[in-house]
Amino acid sequence: MGLSLAAKKKKSSGSGQTFAGPVSEKPDEQLYFIEKDAGTKREGKLKTKKLRCFQNIGSYSKVPPPIKPSGVPYSKKIKIYSTKVEERENKNIYLALQKPKKVSTKLVQKGDRYCAEIKDLWAEEEPVDPEVEDLINFRDVYTCKKTPKVPCHRYQKPSLLPSVEVPHSGASYNPDYFDHQELLSQAVKIEEAKQKEELHLKRVLTDMFPTREEAPTEESILQEMSQGLFEEDEEEENETGSTLISNNPPVRVKNRITRARKRRREELQEKERLKKQEKLQKVRMNQFYRLRSIKKEIKEKDALTQKKIERNIQRKADKMYKPKVLSRYKYEAPVLEVKLTGELCGSMRTLEPEGSLLEDRYKSLQRRNLLETRIKQKMKRKYKRKIQVKRSHRNFE
Repeated sequence: MGLSLAAKKKKSSGSGQTFAGPVSEKPDEQLYFIEKDAGTKREGKLKTKKLRCFQNIGSYSKVPPPIKPSGVPYSKKIKIYSTKVEERENKNIYLALQKPKKVSTKLVQKGDRYCAEIKDLWAEEEPVDPEVEDLINFRDVYTCKKTPKVPCHRYQKPSLLPSVEVPHSGASYNPDYFDHQELLSQAVKIEEAKQKEELHLKRVLTDMFPTREEAPTEESILQEMSQGLFEEDEEEENETGSTLISNNPPVRVKNRITRARKRRREELQEKERLKKQEKLQKVRMNQFYRLRSIKKEIKEKDALTQKKIERNIQRKADKMYKPKVLSRYKYEAPVLEVKLTGELCGSMRTLEPEGSLLEDRYKSLQRRNLLETRIKQKMKRKYKRKIQVKRSHRNFE
């Protein structure tokens, strides 16, 4: 249903009379009317026509179906056709398996006579000749076909440190008082350790050597080296004849070993052996009666070894948080970035940056054992630089 405004003269739907006059004097029944019939739009002929691509796949396609469809789903005709297709495929597979597969002569000459055969994965393995297996392994290694064994630490990280460490809370542009004092104390400890190292080097190196005034001269060195050369040494000459001296003492009658002494010595040795054996037997019997204490000692030893194992594991875990020695130079920690109390500012606009982002990333790679520690090398020429004047500049006037 819809309403429409009649600006001009219109005929009434009930009577054929026409009304003239101004619009303001006309009643509402003459100005408005109700439409009871819905308007029908005329569809064009082009829209009713199907496209060519849809006509080919429609119900009026010129290509006949391979099987005439029947009204009953899963009819007897479709079942017979599907069973025939399955039987044909199974027969082709069976015939293909029955045919012997040809093995190339090249593979047999190389020794790989099992590479082209069809094997059952669930069947028992056939015994392989060890000589043929060695030849196959040698061929795979020589031709680089054998994949190398990947070590267990290939996919393990060299360090457990995070790639980006969170800075100390006292390094903020507007830090807490206690956090800032803690950071300052850390910086003071680092500087004290550096000064202690410098004083130690000065004490053991610089102070150990004499100064220029106290350094020895050539005269003092000559006098020190010539001491005792011109003094006459008084030595007594021992006049001994050319007699042969034996190291062994002379054999006498009383020192000679008789049979009785020899027998007595053997008897004493046998007694000592029996005595030791009895003592060992007593020790074993005592150990048998003290089984409880032995078990207790064994438990204590096991607990001690377990503690050692845990300590070694903890030591290895702690090493994963420290830089390793990967080169001839030790890792040096970067300078601690800290602001003094007078340098603090309340806003980031007036904050003066410290350190370098590139240096921070470089030190992080060294700390995580991804890069070895290095120092800047000075370039030294192995040969003397040769200067040559060009031919065009030689006779220049």
